Formats: sequence, C-alpha cells, structure tokens
Amino acid sequence: MRHNAFESEIAANKPRLEKLKNKAAKLIEEKPESREVVGDFYKLTLVLLCYASTFLYHTNNLDY
Repeated sequence: MRHNAFESEIAANKPRLEKLKNKAAKLIEEKPESREVVGDFYKLTLVLLCYASTFLYHTNNLDY
C-alpha cells in the first residue's frame, strides 16, 4: 500500500519533478562541477517525497 501511495505522489507531482529534473540538467550542463551536489539534491527530493507520502498514508489510516 505504501508503494501505491508513493506512486500516487510521484504522479501528482510529475510536472514539478520534470521541471526540477530539467533545471538540474541545465545547471549541470552550465556548471559541470556541480554534478554531484545537484544529483544528490535531486535524489534527496525523491526520498523526501517518499517519506511525505508514507507519512500521509499513515496519518490518513489511523483509527482514532
């Protein structure tokens, strides 16, 4: 179920993620020395999105 929540978040944010990916690629093209930092930032963004979707899934499925 968490995997489905993550995929839903990715789908919902796909335009924003594509924009971020394109900006990252442009920055790396302009400043090749930034490749490692920009790549790490992009990966971190995906990880944070995963944690956020997991948190939202659990929050929405709590029995009070």
